[in-house]
Amino acid sequence: MKKVLLSLTFASLLLSACSKPDSADQNTEAQSTAQQTAQQSTPSGTNHPDPAHSAENSLDWNGTYEGTLPCADCNGIRTELTLNSNKTYRIAETYLGRGKGEGASYVTNGTFNFDNRNTSIIVLDKKADARQYFIAENKVYALDSFGEKITGDFESMYILSKTVK
Repeated sequence: MKKVLLSLTFASLLLSACSKPDSADQNTEAQSTAQQTAQQSTPSGTNHPDPAHSAENSLDWNGTYEGTLPCADCNGIRTELTLNSNKTYRIAETYLGRGKGEGASYVTNGTFNFDNRNTSIIVLDKKADARQYFIAENKVYALDSFGEKITGDFESMYILSKTVK
């Protein structure tokens, strides 16, 4: 008798564990998934719950950022990106070391906009091939062609730091 009772109890527990969640559980799960997706979509992995606070209006983003970005056929590209408060930019790039562009320097001037989907990202105009950068406190992160943060062993090589002049 005890075995039958124990079996029935076990079977009912098993069936209740396999039942569908109610709509409240589904809504909670959907909200959690949406929050995780939003966090993953930002290069810094942070969520911006209040759209009124963006890099555009919360950070002192205008200024000059410098660094050396990786280069496929040279020792690096010395980059100086100046962002002006009127949403114009100047990017000066010098190819370092041996390679096709050895010593070549290029300067591009144009305009940029903050991305509508992620207001911490700026997009340079077509003159600069619509390159994208993530704006952070005193740093700018060069993003890949899809607007995603570059990760892995070379992640730190895609950061430009703000200079004080």
